[in-house]
Amino acid sequence: MLRVVTIVGLSLLAWSCRGSADAGASNQPHEQPVRLISLEPGVEEFKQMEISGLSWFGPESQFLALLPQNEESKEPMHLRIADRADIVNALRDGAVVKTRAIPVDAGTLLSAITEGYDGMEAIAFRGDTVFVTVERKTGKGMEGYVLQGKVVYDAGEPKELVFDQISPAIAAHTEIPEKFAFEAALVHGPDLLAFYEVNGKQPGNKQPRAERWTAAGLGQALDLASLEYRLTDVTEVEAGRFWAINYQYPGDKRLRTLTDPLAAKFGRGATHEASAKAGGDKMVVERLVEFEIKDNRVVLTDSTPIQLELGEGSRNWEGIVRMHEPDGFLIVADEYTYQPSVLGFVSSQ
Repeated sequence: MLRVVTIVGLSLLAWSCRGSADAGASNQPHEQPVRLISLEPGVEEFKQMEISGLSWFGPESQFLALLPQNEESKEPMHLRIADRADIVNALRDGAVVKTRAIPVDAGTLLSAITEGYDGMEAIAFRGDTVFVTVERKTGKGMEGYVLQGKVVYDAGEPKELVFDQISPAIAAHTEIPEKFAFEAALVHGPDLLAFYEVNGKQPGNKQPRAERWTAAGLGQALDLASLEYRLTDVTEVEAGRFWAINYQYPGDKRLRTLTDPLAAKFGRGATHEASAKAGGDKMVVERLVEFEIKDNRVVLTDSTPIQLELGEGSRNWEGIVRMHEPDGFLIVADEYTYQPSVLGFVSSQ
């Protein structure tokens, strides 16, 4: 009898432990895999371009703009574009998406900032009007600029970007001014909002903000919710809300922090938990977070961040756009990726 009771007791204990483990696993946030989309030309060519931003444009947002960093202001610059229909087909049947280059003409706008010019970082559109943020290194730190121009079409096909305006310089509003300036931009009504790359309490930002340009020029900045690690791009605004890429490069000691409010609130997925336990130079964060613009402030929403399933190493995701058919996001990496394509799809389901 004692033997039977013991066996039953052990069985109940094993069932109880398994149930607790299952409950713990079910409470861990789900991570989304990145489904790669093959591009033409191939990954090595795109790594050399160093894509730094994504945006839809054109009638019914039928074109995807992939912005190379265009690091040499004196050399011919270009924009890479793809058709939305080809991307949708690729997600359906795995076809390769062919991209094409169109020239970028900035005239003499960049001649005054050739010294220290550090490339293009973000792109946004309002109809046929295009905005691109530019960074420049100076002896005092980074400066940000905004180029404004038009898309030139020929029989409905984008043929060229022509810029005719450049904003005054804006000194980087960050505790690491020598490195991080305008990294992302979006159109909000009549205004353009530009976001800095570093907006967290580490390394000591007292009040992060988004710079705002109005039709009259630089306007009053919007207070921005604190966000640890890097903010590398943002989607278009929909009903006052937008998503941003939130990334931590494992070798970046300056932005490491012992307090990650989003992880504390929502938890870490399996691969992020393993990365956090490894710590130090092995810790990676790759997630999408949602913001809302209200009352002249940019705040985090209560939406659960979308954590990307980590792999062999880190991927420096530099661009993002929203999709609805299928529902999710397109994201793009620069040259720092170990995968066979720089473009991927992340489901929001």
